[in-house]
Amino acid sequence: DRDPVRGPEDVRLLSWNLEVPTLAPGASRTGTLGGAVFFAPRGTVVTGGLYYVLACADEPANAVRESNESNNCIASTSRVRLDVF
Repeated sequence: DRDPVRGPEDVRLLSWNLEVPTLAPGASRTGTLGGAVFFAPRGTVVTGGLYYVLACADEPANAVRESNESNNCIASTSRVRLDVF
């Protein structure tokens, strides 16, 4: 994403599942993803440049009922370069 906030204009380039046990309120879980090659869905226009990486839980779109649905995504603290070729 060009900004660190998830929105309807964002394009999903990669999806992976990380099984997480039920978490207590306020708890968190970390995971890593490194050396990835991202593919845009067919017909998607993506330009190279600097982007934030957004990691979102509870996909597709709030599949698990929660008291706070607005805290399921976090952005990287720095941007990564996306080269398109």
